[in-house]
Amino acid sequence: MIFRTALWYYLLFAPRILLVGVLIALFRDGHHRKHPLFVAYIAYELVQFPLAFYLISAKSVSAEAYLSWSTFILAGSVLLRFGVIYELFRDLAKTYKSLARFSRLAFRSLLAIFLLIAVGLVAFSWPGNLHQMTLFKTFVLDRAVNLLQLGLLLGLFGIAKFFGLSWRKHVFGITLGFAVYLSVQLMAAAIQAEWGYYKVFDYITMATFHASVLVWLLYVLLPESQTALTSVPDAADVAAWNREVERLLHSK
Repeated sequence: MIFRTALWYYLLFAPRILLVGVLIALFRDGHHRKHPLFVAYIAYELVQFPLAFYLISAKSVSAEAYLSWSTFILAGSVLLRFGVIYELFRDLAKTYKSLARFSRLAFRSLLAIFLLIAVGLVAFSWPGNLHQMTLFKTFVLDRAVNLLQLGLLLGLFGIAKFFGLSWRKHVFGITLGFAVYLSVQLMAAAIQAEWGYYKVFDYITMATFHASVLVWLLYVLLPESQTALTSVPDAADVAAWNREVERLLHSK
């Protein structure tokens, strides 16, 4: 019991302390100017934490009030994550003008595809009675959002792999951290949407968020360099590739 309580408080506070370190490192290296939405996401997670901790700890807070406030807090986090994902698409592609346009098209296309899948998932899982609505709000909608955001991140990895793009280390770290966290969140939400709430998944998702923050901190602190998923093409290949992307865009 004592160990479980200590672990709970550690997983609540340790990631937030590390987020302060990530924020400091971003400002130290000037990355805050390139990733203002990621900075805003970190700041939001830090600012809302006292309220979230109060909602978790206070015995006077009813289950209905906790669900309402936690949904409101989560909505802000979700919206900022969408902004960060778009920021990652833009950052990876800005080396090439043609690819910058292509990445915007790819982002919108992937967003539309996974949004349709998410809407279908929500419609298919709509509860048959009001008593199941809490479970629906908590896990099914969460699963749909996680699927949408994880699909966008996997699409970003796929585009980088296909075109042999180079990653700046901190950009790769931010993307990897979100992908790991959303993968586990999706798994946990999917299982609980089908079989009900299990306390162990709170520990799993909190530990995964902790690991993601460690990934962000590690990659932000690493010396900056380009990391390619595949070999980088030479100048002639790049010119030909740019012409092909231009042709693809103009054919739409």
